[in-house]
Amino acid sequence: MRRCVPPLIAALTSIVGSVAMFAILILVLRPGWVSHEYLGLAVWSVPPAIVVALAARVLGRPIAERSAIVRCAVATVTGAVIGVGWAFASYYLSAGWVLAFDAPVLYCWSFGAILGLLIVFLWPTLGQSYAQVDA
Repeated sequence: MRRCVPPLIAALTSIVGSVAMFAILILVLRPGWVSHEYLGLAVWSVPPAIVVALAARVLGRPIAERSAIVRCAVATVTGAVIGVGWAFASYYLSAGWVLAFDAPVLYCWSFGAILGLLIVFLWPTLGQSYAQVDA
């Protein structure tokens, strides 16, 4: 597997996970109207997905040979920091308008970032892919 594939998988999984969590929250919260904000949330999910891809690339090699518990812990903490950080950054960048989404975006972006990093860090051939690049 090429070295650029795991970060790309992390970024795409992060976007899909964020939108999926948004859809689940819309079903659970039932705002009383039909939400049409899925594309908008997907667009706003691209910057944290890029950060997730960078984190996957930077942290992939050091934790590739660690235990699954350590990889899960690193993915969870890093993903939560990325999600919360982007929620606050988007709040200030949009002057608070990001709160107008029909569901809480903090949970969506945190879930997406954690999911993207978990997929990559628990990928069965992650250590082998870095060994092939080194060879």
